[in-house]
Amino acid sequence: MLENGLQQWVSMTQSLNLQDDRLYLAAYAAFYFIKTFALVTKHKGFAEEAEWRVIYVPDLDQQKLLVDQFGYHISQRGAEPKLKFKIKPVIPGAPLPLSLANVLEFILLGPSHSSPLAQAAFRRMLRGTSIEKFQDRVFASTIPLRPKFA
Repeated sequence: MLENGLQQWVSMTQSLNLQDDRLYLAAYAAFYFIKTFALVTKHKGFAEEAEWRVIYVPDLDQQKLLVDQFGYHISQRGAEPKLKFKIKPVIPGAPLPLSLANVLEFILLGPSHSSPLAQAAFRRMLRGTSIEKFQDRVFASTIPLRPKFA
């Protein structure tokens, strides 16, 4: 799929016969395609996750609508960017109120957090929240964790 997309990019770029001072536009298009491909593609072993991803691209947020929801999380890997997407309770014209309980089907813990202890702790964490009913829909990934050792 990546190779096919890049072959199409080559054909389109060649057919446009861009002047040298405009080649940066074609290069940016290729970069944007590869970046997007990397963000939305995952290994076939993770197909069971069938996740939804919210991807924030600051360049496309010209009105700065989501800037206040962008923050950082400190983990063992250091500071990581996080989009803390706030779901508003009602969106005019929407068939259902947009809430976490209405869009969530189940919760699948990734390989690094899929131990029985983590599963029980996550279920306990859901108690008293708006998605408490999902306690019985918390599952562990079956993908084996392959930790990297330095």
